[in-house]
Amino acid sequence: MKTSLKPKRLEKAEDSFRKQLMDGASVIRNSGVLSFILSIFFVVMIGAGIINALIVPFLEDDLHFGAFELGLVMGGSSALGAVGAALLGKKSQIEKPLYLLAGSMVLAGFMVFGLSLSVDLFGVLIFFSLVGLVNVTIAIPSNALLQELVRDELRGRVFAFQSVMIDTAKVIGMIVAGLWAESIGTSRPPLSFAGVFLLIVGTLGFGIIARKNIHFEIDEKRRLRSEAEMESERVEEITLQDIEDSS
Repeated sequence: MKTSLKPKRLEKAEDSFRKQLMDGASVIRNSGVLSFILSIFFVVMIGAGIINALIVPFLEDDLHFGAFELGLVMGGSSALGAVGAALLGKKSQIEKPLYLLAGSMVLAGFMVFGLSLSVDLFGVLIFFSLVGLVNVTIAIPSNALLQELVRDELRGRVFAFQSVMIDTAKVIGMIVAGLWAESIGTSRPPLSFAGVFLLIVGTLGFGIIARKNIHFEIDEKRRLRSEAEMESERVEEITLQDIEDSS
């Protein structure tokens, strides 16, 4: 009798992390809504990478702000983002959510471009605070849609693939922004580019939504879910009535 101390594989090959990522990518690729959402996220995260890499150098080197001004700007963005999250949290369902995403991206483009042109604390505080608000109006509806549209057993794989793509986009944005700003000695042009980039892609998003009728997939899933809930309530009422009659 031979005994092997070699541990058995805890997972089969088809359950590997790479396979799960590819499964998530397949789910996204086969859904117009999910593909649109991931594209929005990817572009936004490139812009976010640029902003994250350059906001501190922009405030300190270009505008010569100190620690107090820096804290005020960051705090204002977080505060307005929290307000936006609270307001969105009161809505049980957003009609035509993809238009909200595209519109938020357009607004983000305007805000970032305005930020890049700011020359004083007031302008920076206004524009960067609004960037924080717009960020929430993109992130919350997008994640809510992913929860709504993806089946439970596939949701983790979709979120895993989304996380990889988001991190990749942020790294791309940071690298481009860092190299660009370092080569010219100022952060304004890369920030302006990020604003224009978001503005153009958001505007194109409006056209894609209307032309491809992407909302049909969302409306159909919501209709089916509503019908299933109504049927479940009807069955429950019949069951309760039968129990009452039998007693």
